[in-house]
Amino acid sequence: HAGNQALAAAFESAEAVAVNETKVVGDYKVTLMGLVSGEGLSRVEALEGGVAQDKTYAVLAYARTDAAAIEEDVPDLTVSPLVEGYAPWQLNAWTLDGGACTFAQEGVLYYLFECDNVEPFADHTVYLAVYPGTHIPPSAELFGFDEGTGAITAKADVALFTLPLDESKA
Repeated sequence: HAGNQALAAAFESAEAVAVNETKVVGDYKVTLMGLVSGEGLSRVEALEGGVAQDKTYAVLAYARTDAAAIEEDVPDLTVSPLVEGYAPWQLNAWTLDGGACTFAQEGVLYYLFECDNVEPFADHTVYLAVYPGTHIPPSAELFGFDEGTGAITAKADVALFTLPLDESKA
């Protein structure tokens, strides 16, 4: 629906990982539907002189907990990858060149998130965090970080989806 045939094909390939896990954040049920990583999946690459960009893409679906339809309004939520061993305010959607595309269909908002490929971190626990606020970088108010162990914890109304990455790709 977003008009990217190469990415659509990648999500239908054996390389795509279906997750289909739902968590509640505020007034929304957020489902991480799946993810895929690789090069040549973005139309932007052709515009940048053919330089291959290795990216990770995740598809999320937002539905209101009160079952009211979402027509076009993008929920006031932020999406960011986080990697255990790295402070959330140091490695996140902003440092990994994150971006998004959204569309509403049949009362559900679909959120296509992209960032630099997170597979190089697959030997760590990698999360996709969803939390209240629009384009709010991760902070110590939202996340706990244990400098000794590298563990990341949610302090507030935050969903932490653990990404099922292939550790051999680290």
